[in-house]
Amino acid sequence: MRYFLRRRFPGYARVLIVESGPRQVLERFLPGFLERNREEIETLDLVTCFSEQPAALPAGSARVYRTGEYGGADGRERLIQALKANRYATLVVLCADSPILAKWKAYLAWKLPAAVLIVNENGDYFHLNRAHWSTIVEFALTRSGLQGASAAPTLARVAAFPFTFVYLLLSAMAVHLRRRVRA
Repeated sequence: MRYFLRRRFPGYARVLIVESGPRQVLERFLPGFLERNREEIETLDLVTCFSEQPAALPAGSARVYRTGEYGGADGRERLIQALKANRYATLVVLCADSPILAKWKAYLAWKLPAAVLIVNENGDYFHLNRAHWSTIVEFALTRSGLQGASAAPTLARVAAFPFTFVYLLLSAMAVHLRRRVRA
């Protein structure tokens, strides 16, 4: 996760897209992104869990890394080494509020020395750096349910959790104590 503390962005010469959401999000985002950055993009690759290649991806011009091919204990590290060898400047992560490749996208963003570009379910995107800190905070609050009408119930659940946990713990202790006394 390079370039987080910098305002400068390295550009789009070598781009890796992590398809960590529904295919429709990539299909909505990719044509406009390619149109705006066509002259700058030299390499465009994809990490996905789907077996078929997306229609919006230029045929034959992109390498597709399928996470299913990198299973096992050392699979994740093999994929990281293969991706590091390509020296990507930008990592595009689709954050569409979906559990698809959730752990992979976080792991790749952490391990790869590339600037991160976040794409939401509408196809809108922003760079993950300090220049966009207010957008990052708003995005995180929305995803965690702490913005808008859902903020109050979420905060109430968080506040009630310790009391609920203690109540359940005491109830379990009482039941087990009653069993001991009867036996």
